[in-house]
Amino acid sequence: MSYDGNVGGYYDRVQIVHRKEGNCLRVQWSHSVSSPGDWFATGTAGCNSSDYRDQWNMTWVGNSSGNPRNSWQLANYQADSHLNEVLCLDRGQDGHRNHLLWDQGNPQGAPVARTTCYNHTNRYQMWNMVH
Repeated sequence: MSYDGNVGGYYDRVQIVHRKEGNCLRVQWSHSVSSPGDWFATGTAGCNSSDYRDQWNMTWVGNSSGNPRNSWQLANYQADSHLNEVLCLDRGQDGHRNHLLWDQGNPQGAPVARTTCYNHTNRYQMWNMVH
């Protein structure tokens, strides 16, 4: 799953693949005349490690107060898009449409803050790894 470990001493870059079907979790931008642009997560055949839409920055947050030890957050940084957005994998918070993504916008600050989820205690954005 990990193909670029310990990036900046803070996170691993991974791809998320459906175990049975082999589909890669990809971030897409959708825009149509009838609706404003929006991000969504979709499955696509195979993963491409050089495609930023298939790249997820996985951060261990089990060291944050109150979090289970096996807690992780996954962020997709749209570095090559015109928007430079950070999108966190999210199970659907109240008040936003559930596309499995939470749009953090374009965070400023240290490089790590611009490429990871900023709220390490948000339960909607915590994931556990299973083997």
